[in-house]
Amino acid sequence: MTKIHALNLTQYQLNARELDQQHDYFEQLIERLSKTLIQSNASIHRETIMIELNSFARFHFISEENLMKLANFPDYKAHKAQHRELLGALEKFESKLDTSQSKASVDNAFTFLIDWFGEHTATMDKLFFDFLMRQKLSGDNRE
Repeated sequence: MTKIHALNLTQYQLNARELDQQHDYFEQLIERLSKTLIQSNASIHRETIMIELNSFARFHFISEENLMKLANFPDYKAHKAQHRELLGALEKFESKLDTSQSKASVDNAFTFLIDWFGEHTATMDKLFFDFLMRQKLSGDNRE
């Protein structure tokens, strides 16, 4: 049986209210999808949660990228490339669910998703948040 994948992203909180709220919601979506995977009759729910997860990821990434552009964040292109990497991985994950591949394959995809999200938040998003804080402290607000 597929295990429920639990996230605990409080360790990755950036203390940036808007971004942390979006990260929290992303975490909730991943947990909801994990729970539906252990239910044998949940294909409709898996599909709708995957649509919501993909849509929310796109929304969140566009929100971050817009903030980066406004702030002239120097690592914008690298950060955006990581976002595109995850969107591609989400599409592959969705196709694994659609083709009902083995539980081990789905578990591997879930592990990648959780690891990617945690690592990205702890590194790339943290770099961006630190950049914003340095701008704020220096009085360099570009709005």
